[in-house]
Amino acid sequence: MVPEISIIIPVYNAKLFLNRCIDSVLSQSFENFELLLIDDGSNDGSELICDGYVAIDSRISVFHKSNGGVSAARNVGIKHCRGKFVTFIDADDYVGYDFLDRLIAGREYDFVYGNSYIVGSNHPCVIEKEVKLVINDEASFNQNFKFIPLAKLSPWNKLYRRQIIENYHLQFDESMCYGEDTLFVLQYLFYSQSICMRGIVPYYYDDSSSDKYKISHSYLLNWLSQCINSYETIFVKWNSSYEKALVLDAVVSFQRNNYYRILMSLIKDDKISVCEKLCIIDNMRVALIPRQAAKFASKKERFVELSFSFSFAWITYSLFKIISYIKS
Repeated sequence: MVPEISIIIPVYNAKLFLNRCIDSVLSQSFENFELLLIDDGSNDGSELICDGYVAIDSRISVFHKSNGGVSAARNVGIKHCRGKFVTFIDADDYVGYDFLDRLIAGREYDFVYGNSYIVGSNHPCVIEKEVKLVINDEASFNQNFKFIPLAKLSPWNKLYRRQIIENYHLQFDESMCYGEDTLFVLQYLFYSQSICMRGIVPYYYDDSSSDKYKISHSYLLNWLSQCINSYETIFVKWNSSYEKALVLDAVVSFQRNNYYRILMSLIKDDKISVCEKLCIIDNMRVALIPRQAAKFASKKERFVELSFSFSFAWITYSLFKIISYIKS
């Protein structure tokens, strides 16, 4: 029997969290699924835990591979999955008993998204804002685009049609060490004809175990540019009129969530002079504004931005230099 949903979990040295994650999947009220555990060269005993679960539930498959990163592991899962729909779960996270039920309730749509719970050692459980909406034409896109959480496009807590992934040969970019998941979801969104947000879906993202990547500012800027280019293609598809407020709101929202990371990485880079850093910060906003949004700027708006650009760069640099010093 073909499973309705394929659940893909990449596993790498997740011994402390893996049982919690897998047990939460096996406790689902929706039972027509397959679980693919992709062991990415673990050496802490996670690989043995995976093998142990295969023996107790026929819906589970394990694929062992040499370490190649989370993208390579997810791609192995995509290659071998058989379900009509696909969802991803990280090995250090877990889900509520009705996680699949809530996602599959939106099966008529190409892309189903659910808001999540955030748990961690530094703060109590936080529930992301609950929004329910459907986008399937230009009118609904114009009305609801600002609610699509494009700034936080992790692959988990979403339901994808396997047919779309296969038809357009969508995969995670294995050459990227950060942000590859956002690009995957943006690429998938481009081929989706309908979008459904299901409100709160019980996915528990555990940020206490998250890896803290040391990513260069140049890498982050290049990645951010790729993401915004993907924004543009999605906007072209859904809305030919380019309402200024919608485009700018989307870009500002996305940049706000990544600006801090880029600035901190830039400030800590000792190979770049202060003058060069100021120039990079000064040009950052302009370089990343999409062409369709930039064309709406009036001469007055451009003059004002130019007048205050250097001041903005200097103040920003000083502020984040202080923050960096305090944190160190």
